[in-house]
Amino acid sequence: MTDSNYVYDKGTLFVAPGGGSAPVPLAPGAANQALFANPSSENGVEWGDGSAMGNVVGPVSSTAHNLAAFADTSGVLLEDSGVATDDVALGAGSSTAGHLVSFASTDGKTMADSGKVAASVVIGPASVTDNALPRYDSTTGKLLQGSNTVLSDTDVMTFPANGGVVLGAGARKGTFTFASGTHAKILTAAAVTGSIIVYTISALGTVTAPQAILTTIDTGVGFTPVSADATDTSTCSWAIVG
Repeated sequence: MTDSNYVYDKGTLFVAPGGGSAPVPLAPGAANQALFANPSSENGVEWGDGSAMGNVVGPVSSTAHNLAAFADTSGVLLEDSGVATDDVALGAGSSTAGHLVSFASTDGKTMADSGKVAASVVIGPASVTDNALPRYDSTTGKLLQGSNTVLSDTDVMTFPANGGVVLGAGARKGTFTFASGTHAKILTAAAVTGSIIVYTISALGTVTAPQAILTTIDTGVGFTPVSADATDTSTCSWAIVG
């Protein structure tokens, strides 16, 4: 632009310095510079490079309310993350390291510190037989596996073929020796209605053949074995199954 007194460069802008002064030309900025406000400058505006204005570049289009994400490692290129803000879960203000996260409400988005240590979690198999009893797999105390022993919804236990119960010493098994074909009551709360008491003659006494054993059960108290031979002094092993 020219007149009889001035010659102006291409892109020259006129700005008002204020105070009633006439507009003055502002020289063009350099390539890729932007014009931004600077109240401390003489004219109130000035040219600046990208770092003065921010140099992050977004996509041409995006979905409303989706979060932005970095598109590469430059730190200046953004893209649509595809994640809606309404789908973002919010964590607790603070938590304990190593604790599991849990939901703090029914909105499916508010998270809390569960107070449970991740290292204490017991892990089971991908699938099991319905009602099968679990058992530990290895000695870690953290890994479970299925079993072939089933406990039904009505509390009936079914053992696999050739399987059974290995009884511990004490209230569920023991030994005794008849005294003249009888024995005092054997106290055990495991003797209940419907239980089975199994006897095995381990040493014959004064008889030449094993004798039948009659048993009286006092539920929850114990049982009294009596040999069919009044003089039997055999030693017997017993176990309660039921």
